[in-house]
Amino acid sequence: MPTQLSRMLCCIVVIFLVALPKSGFYVGSTPIYSLYLIVLLITPILLMLRLSTPVRQIGPLSRCTLAIVPFWAIWVATELIIGHENVGYLGGHMFVFILIPTFFYLLSLLYDERTQATIFRTLTLCIRMVAVFGIISFLHAVLTGDYLNIPYLTTGGGDDVLSVWQRNNQRGELFKLVSTYNNGNIYGLCMAMLTPLYFRLEQRSIFKVILIASMILTLSRTVWLLTILALLMTFGQGLTLRRLIALVASLFVCVTAAIFLSANYLGGDRFLMDRSLGNRDQFFWMLNEFRLMPQEPISAITEIPYLSIYYDFGLIGLVCFVLFFISPLLIGNPSPFSLRLRPELRALNAGVLIYLFASLSDSALLFVPSFACFGFLAFLKLSLSRRHEQTFPPNL
Repeated sequence: MPTQLSRMLCCIVVIFLVALPKSGFYVGSTPIYSLYLIVLLITPILLMLRLSTPVRQIGPLSRCTLAIVPFWAIWVATELIIGHENVGYLGGHMFVFILIPTFFYLLSLLYDERTQATIFRTLTLCIRMVAVFGIISFLHAVLTGDYLNIPYLTTGGGDDVLSVWQRNNQRGELFKLVSTYNNGNIYGLCMAMLTPLYFRLEQRSIFKVILIASMILTLSRTVWLLTILALLMTFGQGLTLRRLIALVASLFVCVTAAIFLSANYLGGDRFLMDRSLGNRDQFFWMLNEFRLMPQEPISAITEIPYLSIYYDFGLIGLVCFVLFFISPLLIGNPSPFSLRLRPELRALNAGVLIYLFASLSDSALLFVPSFACFGFLAFLKLSLSRRHEQTFPPNL
């Protein structure tokens, strides 16, 4: 594929992944997201290009392939032997576990320096846009009681305005910041994953402040915790006195804002110290029975995916799932702090670790664009690592 076309494709992917993830339309009650349409339409083309132009050097991909294949095998065997609960869940699983990893792997074969520059520039502009739009929409909701909505762009279809209100986005007297994601938790989760890389790319401090403010205004305990983790991983890379001061100041502002919002609008200590994990403890019954092998048809995945995977696929399936999940860390050095790595690779490792940590509480695995953002980080790490090895081949 010509470089100009590959750059244009990567630019489009980033726009609909980061800036307009909920754009699309509805067929009946089924949402058709632009991002997933791109994946469906482009993957066959990329696959044909891959088959017609064999890649001589697999490079870093070989280090994580063995971590991905076992869960694919378990998943396929479960589908063939036990089946699925309904077509919607089957489609969600296929997109998350098979199509998205395949798409981003094939896309990585088009990666070069000019494509990288396009991706990084587009990513920076998109995060600026969603953070600013999120703040404006939040203030608009507080003042008028209604979110800003752009049909087909910020919500799917022309008649889906109510979708924002169907996603538990109200907290006491306030409305969560949802930006273009229609859900405050999903917005905050994705932004937390991208924060270490974004802070590396963004040159203007005002936009960094706006991003952190938008994450605080999601009014989500999970997002607040992920924001703190993202700041620790971002400023903890090559810690200097200046970075330490920035880290302490950032954490102080975040914690103070969280305490203020909780005390005045969200219920105080009851909100901050909620032992039910936002009612997610209701899913722990899935651990009551020991399961070694898959026993359930492919179905929904709860906010804590490890519980659902164990219940549906058994202990063997859970082990394979964990290997699948950590596969991006198996591409080269997994450290978010090692000074032997390029800054971008450290930031990507940090983003992956943030999602793995978030999965202990709420990873929104089957919801657009949570796992796609995770796949995007894996794509960038694979592409950067491959280019690094081609430039500086390992000693044999």
